[in-house]
Amino acid sequence: MEEDKLDIGIVTPSGIWFDGKIYSCSWAVRHQWFKHAEFIGGWPVSVRSHKEQADQIEVILKDGNPVVCIRIDHIPVNSVKLEAYYLEFQGLVTLRKQRQAVKETIPEDQRHSDEPTNN
Repeated sequence: MEEDKLDIGIVTPSGIWFDGKIYSCSWAVRHQWFKHAEFIGGWPVSVRSHKEQADQIEVILKDGNPVVCIRIDHIPVNSVKLEAYYLEFQGLVTLRKQRQAVKETIPEDQRHSDEPTNN
């Protein structure tokens, strides 16, 4: 594979499959790619690899920006701990959305500021 040549990877429920290896990154987790792949099936993504960095790839997003993903298929995973992590993460996402929804219902002039006053 040539350096800086764009290739194709596949988003799967286990991660981004490319060249016989599995990769992940915070961007894909944050945007729930793997969860979506579990329900709707995988989809292709543009990938760039570099010979000198064999354990990472760049996934090229639709807007052209690259996101660095690291190889994860060689890391032992405790599935119970991983499931607990995902559940906790989803709970935090839900809590953040709820707080944002409440904040948006309060008129701006009635919101309390966290900044100290000079009184």
